[in-house]
Amino acid sequence: MGRFHIALALGLACAATREGDLLTVSDAPSDLAFVNGDYEASSEQENAHPCYKKCDAGAVWLCMGPGGSWRFQPASKAGTASGWIVSEGQETLSPMAVNSWKGWRPVPSTWEHLPGLRVVGRHTTGGSLCSKAAARSGAGDAHSNAEDEELRRTVAVMLLGSMVFVGALLALIGGNDARIRSYVYKMLSSTISCLVGVLANSAVKGIILDEVLPMFSSSDTDTTEVTSNVTIVFGFLYFTSIFVLTIFLSWKFQYRQGRLWAVRKFGSSMCAWGAVFAFQEILKVCVDEIPYPWRLLATPSIAVSAFLLFAIYEKFSEALVAQCFSKPPVHPWPPRKQLVP
Repeated sequence: MGRFHIALALGLACAATREGDLLTVSDAPSDLAFVNGDYEASSEQENAHPCYKKCDAGAVWLCMGPGGSWRFQPASKAGTASGWIVSEGQETLSPMAVNSWKGWRPVPSTWEHLPGLRVVGRHTTGGSLCSKAAARSGAGDAHSNAEDEELRRTVAVMLLGSMVFVGALLALIGGNDARIRSYVYKMLSSTISCLVGVLANSAVKGIILDEVLPMFSSSDTDTTEVTSNVTIVFGFLYFTSIFVLTIFLSWKFQYRQGRLWAVRKFGSSMCAWGAVFAFQEILKVCVDEIPYPWRLLATPSIAVSAFLLFAIYEKFSEALVAQCFSKPPVHPWPPRKQLVP
C-alpha cells in the first residue's frame, strides 16, 4: 500500500501541474495585490518542478526556488532565491498544498505572515486557459472603446481651451497697458517656477529613491522600495541643500538683478516642494502606523513642527548671511566689468 500511495500522489501531482492547468491566487495584501490573478502551468521547470506564469503579461511567475520553497517572483529571476512571497513549512509538490505563506514588507523591512493568501487550482480542457481568459475579457472591449472615445474628446476640448488661453495671453502681453503686461509676466513667472519646482523634485526623487538607494539594499528580494525613514531623511536633506544653494547663488548673483530674481523665484519654489514632500511622507507614516484616537493629532502636530522648523531655518539663514555672505564675493557671477552698461 505504501508504494501505491506514493505512486498515486505523484500521479495526482503530475496531473495537477500539466501545461494548461490553472491556479487562481487571491486575497493578497494591497501592496502585493499584483500577484492576484490566474496562473497557467508552463512547460518550463525550475528545481525539478514546473513553473506557473501569470496570464496577464507573464511578468509574475510562481516557481520552486532553492531550499524547497515556492516563490512568487519576476520572470527574469524564475527559480532563484528572489521573490515577493515565499511559502513556509515543508516542501510540497504543488503550490496548492502550501498551508502558509510569508511576504516581504519594505516597512519595517521584514517578512510577514500572510494568513489570507489563497492558491486554488482547477483543470480544464480544450486549449490554453490564458487565451480563454483573454476571450472572456473581450466582452468588455466595447465598453473600453467607449471610454477611450470619451477620453479623446476630453483631450480635444482641453487642447482647444489651451489654444484659446494662449491666444488671450498673447493679446494681453501685446496690449498697451503696462500694468496688465506686468501682471501677466508675474503670473507666468510664478506658474513656470512652480512647475519647474515640481518637475525637479519629481526627477530627483525618482533618481535617488527609485534607482540609486535600492542598489545599496542588502535584501535578497526584488523589491525596489526604500523605507519611510530613509525617505523622510532624504526629504529634509534635499530641502536643506536647496535652501543653502539658494542663499549661495543669491550672494553670487547680487550684482545682476535679473539673475538674482530668477534664483530666488526658482529656489523658493523648489524649497517649498521639497518641504511638502518631506512632511507628506511624515503624515503618511503617522496615518499608517498610529492608532486611530491619536491619528487625529497628526496633522496639527506636523503643522506646529513645520512652523518651528521654518523658524529655525530662518534664524539659520540670517546667521549664515551675517557670517559668511556679509561681504561681496571676490569673484561674482558675472564679473563686475561685464556689468558696465
